[in-house]
Amino acid sequence: MFARRPSVNRRWAVTRTRSVVLLILAFAGCVLGCGTPNVGHQRLGIRTRSIFGARLSIKARVSERANRNNPVAVALVLVYDDALMETLQTMTARDWFEKAEQIKLDFPEHVAFDHWAWEWVPGQEAPVLHVPLKDRPQKAVIFADYLSPGDHRARVDVRRDIAIQLREDGFTVTDL
Repeated sequence: MFARRPSVNRRWAVTRTRSVVLLILAFAGCVLGCGTPNVGHQRLGIRTRSIFGARLSIKARVSERANRNNPVAVALVLVYDDALMETLQTMTARDWFEKAEQIKLDFPEHVAFDHWAWEWVPGQEAPVLHVPLKDRPQKAVIFADYLSPGDHRARVDVRRDIAIQLREDGFTVTDL
């Protein structure tokens, strides 16, 4: 009897499968080993976030007595312009909420900055928020409009997801 030889179609399918696997492995190697000699897990996270649609996750925890039992307006400003960043670092939260419209006129929105705003009430269960990030490096500032005196401003690192704790007379930002 004759030995059965694999059909040409079956050999082609095996070869094609092997080629696809090798291509996937090569792509993964490029993504995971891109460019810099000092590739740590943090740097790797930035690269893969920008390739696969980067976003910043924010978890807000609102105290029962936040802002002396009043709603708290919070703004996240992602900054792409160094001159704007210098301006924002000198502003209080009250200044931001009063001058935001003028800043939008002075600095083009979506070019110099992007911003998101929320308002939470004391004791509110806030869902995790996901803010899309652009590819280029960004600086970010969070403003919280409190009744108490103070700047109520925090600079944040957009490479890490964050948790905002809204308290009675101020807020804190930590890594999530």
